[in-house]
Amino acid sequence: MRRVRTTPRSTYNPIIDQTTGRPRGPAAAFEPRFPNPAKPEKIVDEALSVNVESSLRAAGLPLTWEADPRKHYVARITVADCTSQELEAHLHPLPENPHHGLVWGLVEMFGNDRDRYERAIGALARASTIVPFNT
Repeated sequence: MRRVRTTPRSTYNPIIDQTTGRPRGPAAAFEPRFPNPAKPEKIVDEALSVNVESSLRAAGLPLTWEADPRKHYVARITVADCTSQELEAHLHPLPENPHHGLVWGLVEMFGNDRDRYERAIGALARASTIVPFNT
């Protein structure tokens, strides 16, 4: 589950897939935060941060756990979506979030093969679904 902040910039907000007609996340929703020389104090990601569905379900929590419907939406991708792009997805609990996970490989792709990176985030976006807040 990728919690995404809604913004005035439409590049991050959910879109309607032209093929399926269902809402999904845009590619920008799956971009890790990269270094910005103009803002060296900004957080940089080592991998894509997610909440792990199986952990949330085992705890009896909704898939939208910790998302504020006024500020966020939740885009669902599967481990299979990740592995099909040669990415790795793992549970990576944090003290403040025992359901936290990481999708590894995008940061390295960005640095080594920008075209492959763009294809991977595009594929994740096309495979994503938006989780309703009553789930």
